[in-house]
Amino acid sequence: MKRKIFVKDSSRVLKCTVAALVLGVSIAGAKAGNVFIKDIDPNHNSVLDVPNASTAPGTGIQLFHFFGAGGDNQIWTFKPTGDNDGSFFIVNKHSGLVLDVPSSSTDDGVQLIQFSPQGGNNQKWFVMLRVRIGNRGESQLQPFSGSISAAVTNQFGPALLVNKNSRKVVDIQGNSLQDGTHILQFSSNGGPNQQFLFVDAP
Repeated sequence: MKRKIFVKDSSRVLKCTVAALVLGVSIAGAKAGNVFIKDIDPNHNSVLDVPNASTAPGTGIQLFHFFGAGGDNQIWTFKPTGDNDGSFFIVNKHSGLVLDVPSSSTDDGVQLIQFSPQGGNNQKWFVMLRVRIGNRGESQLQPFSGSISAAVTNQFGPALLVNKNSRKVVDIQGNSLQDGTHILQFSSNGGPNQQFLFVDAP
């Protein structure tokens, strides 16, 4: 059975210091695995997708409807970078290329691409999750360090993906859920188009 991470984002996440990012949150029992990166709208099933299952470096990432079992071009693996700060490479299962901010841009509105692994900070990502604290419903945004997996329980909410270089977040352009909508980097604004669920994938 597929499990999801349910989360609410916050525009305040980018006020986290680098020190806070380094601390991370390890989740016991989480296993390495492949995931679909899905929008949070309960009435839609759209995921991050490499168009036409391209294996070409520089291909722009889009939003596209989920193919049931899902194609490998819609499946991503989060691999630790080895920087000991909780950052990940996000690797497409089909192409083997990584999620990349072209030319290390720090501008809003730049479409994300897949590219050959180069090891630059523009290819490294922090995963921010809202963690429930105590029994009163309080929650706190914390960076996740560990293996992304369906073993992560629903006490963790939707994820915010933050680029290590630009400190911008992954964003669905114009909050549109139409097939082919560009996936961008953008300043964090707390919008639903900047929040994602992880769904276990084959």
